[in-house]
Amino acid sequence: MQNKKYLSIGSVFFVIILLINLTVPYGGYTLVGGDSMYPTIDKGCGIVATESWDEESSLEGKIVAFEVEYDTPSSDTYIPGTNKQLITWFAHTVIDEEKEYDMNESNYYIKSPVESHYVLNYENEHGESNRIATDQTIDDVKELEGEHTFISKGDNNRGQLDAEIIPSDNVLSIINEDRYIKLQSLDQWPCSIID
Repeated sequence: MQNKKYLSIGSVFFVIILLINLTVPYGGYTLVGGDSMYPTIDKGCGIVATESWDEESSLEGKIVAFEVEYDTPSSDTYIPGTNKQLITWFAHTVIDEEKEYDMNESNYYIKSPVESHYVLNYENEHGESNRIATDQTIDDVKELEGEHTFISKGDNNRGQLDAEIIPSDNVLSIINEDRYIKLQSLDQWPCSIID
C-alpha cells in the first residue's frame, strides 16, 4: 500500500512538472495556439518542440518564442480575478535582425507624429514607408542602442509586423515547426479563447 501512495504522489508531481513545462517555452516542448503562424504551424492548439538559443547565432528566418513588452496578444486571456495576462509571449518568425541596433541607421525606428502617440516606422520590400501604432516610446528604443535586436512577424499576418523592436534578451527559445503535434482545431474550447 505504501508503494502505491508514493507512486500516486510521484505521478501527481510528474503531471504538474509536465504542465509547467508546456506553458513556458524555455526548452523541450511547449503549447502553442492560434493561427498567426499558419501555414508553417497549423491553425489550432498543439505541442511544439523548442530548443534553447546560444545567444550568438543568427535568428533571422527562425521562429522564436519571445516575451512581448509593448505588443498585446489579441485574445482576452487573463487570470481570473486579476489584471494579469496568461499569454505574455509570441512565437513568430524573425524577419530582420540587427546585432548592434542603431536608431539612426536602422530600417526600423520609433517616431512620434503627435504628442503621446508612437509608431514603429519601417520600409517594406517595395521601399514604401509604413507605420504601425505601438506603445514602445522613443526613449525605450534609445535604451536598445548597441543591443542585439530583431523584428518579427506572424507568417499569417499579411504585411503586419509585430509592433515593437525586440531585444534579443527577450528570446525564450527557438521553435522547431517540424516537430509539432496538433491537439485540436482553433474552433474548439479551450483553444477557441486564443482566436
